[in-house]
Amino acid sequence: MSQLSKAITSITISELILIWLAIHLLLITQPNAPVFDEAYYTQAARDLLKGVASNIEHPFLGKAWGALGMLIFGDNAFGWRIIIVLFGAFTLYTFYHLARRYLPERMALLAAAYLGFDHLFFTHSSLFLLEIPALFFAILAFKYYLERRIVLTAISMGLSILSKETSLFLLFTLILLHLVTTRRLST
Repeated sequence: MSQLSKAITSITISELILIWLAIHLLLITQPNAPVFDEAYYTQAARDLLKGVASNIEHPFLGKAWGALGMLIFGDNAFGWRIIIVLFGAFTLYTFYHLARRYLPERMALLAAAYLGFDHLFFTHSSLFLLEIPALFFAILAFKYYLERRIVLTAISMGLSILSKETSLFLLFTLILLHLVTTRRLST
């Protein structure tokens, strides 16, 4: 087995996330202007910092994450995006631990790597978009549900929905999982 093969097969989830974060930090200011829906969300975050409601078609929390980054790091591409990048890293970590319930450690790591470097996930976690915080909290809700931590499930799903309203679809999925699981246990 070559040195490269040995190195790849010995990677841990922490190292995977560090590699993923390093790539994101190299790219975080590219482009240095808002792209796609970032144009709306950056303005909404600026307005939120001024105490003005805007972009009301989406819940406030998703935009508050970008506003937090802007408050700490300034109104620039790094400030808009860094909190979302961190949510991406948290999502990988949480997804890995959820996958560990059902898969061997190496397969769960591979699943996390596939998620982390999936084009759509990688792009959305590189920009100030609302999907990644919503996904993080939804995955966390499923993890808590499977651990029978119902209050934390509800809080996490609520934070997911407050980050992006389309998380309601994941709430319905969680309800369906609950119905199927409880029906199977009662029969």
